[in-house]
Amino acid sequence: MARADERRWHYRIRFPERAVPHLVIGREPRRVLDVSEGGLRYLLADAETAPEVDAEFAATLRLHEGREVAVRAVVARVEGRKVSCRLHPPGIPLNVMFAEQRWLLRRYPLLFRAAS
Repeated sequence: MARADERRWHYRIRFPERAVPHLVIGREPRRVLDVSEGGLRYLLADAETAPEVDAEFAATLRLHEGREVAVRAVVARVEGRKVSCRLHPPGIPLNVMFAEQRWLLRRYPLLFRAAS
């Protein structure tokens, strides 16, 4: 469940440092910080130039247990090395979000207790 002070449209899953999925743009994987059905944040690769706001791109989101989702996105914001993106519909399917949350809950149960 989303926190009461969360103002986003979609529930967001934050990943612990040792369990981040990857966003593959071209051939290069980037570390994903968090995802929702309609957006995600990732870290720029070393020495990578930040994309322009409103730049569009296609990528593959590689989640746990072999789940992959093809996404189309637009850069919404760049803060240092963190890039926030809005996903074009359909974004990340809700069943994939639930599966990823279950995976995290099994491996990192304290992550969800601390957030509630």
